[in-house]
Amino acid sequence: MKQEEISVFQGEFSDEIRVELHTKRKECGLSYAQLGKLLQVAWMTVRNWEKGKIRKCHPSKVIAIRHFLCGRMDALWKRSRSHAIERGDGEKGERKLEMLEKISKVYDLCSESDELRKLLISEIIRISREAIASFAENHD
Repeated sequence: MKQEEISVFQGEFSDEIRVELHTKRKECGLSYAQLGKLLQVAWMTVRNWEKGKIRKCHPSKVIAIRHFLCGRMDALWKRSRSHAIERGDGEKGERKLEMLEKISKVYDLCSESDELRKLLISEIIRISREAIASFAENHD
């Protein structure tokens, strides 16, 4: 995408802008949550922009999105990511958010079938209970 196309972005996500946002996020190795944190929006907002479920952003986010797409925020996200890893909370938190993103994708894939969605949720609950029980046993 050309620089001038990004510079005229006024907050409405065309198909080209959505693809560019997704591509740039992936190239940077950022999760929805990480980009959301960088842009100061919820991770689901970033996801919904990319998926086309939200076609416009708040006017206060236009400049930040332009800067991200043009690479002007690259140093900022690299610095924030390295600080999180230094603190030791980055990797674990990132894994949790990545897992939530994967679950969300599977849930979307199951959107046509109530039965599949219910099965997915029941499996998540079962696995969560097992993990909590295992954790409690190991930390008594």
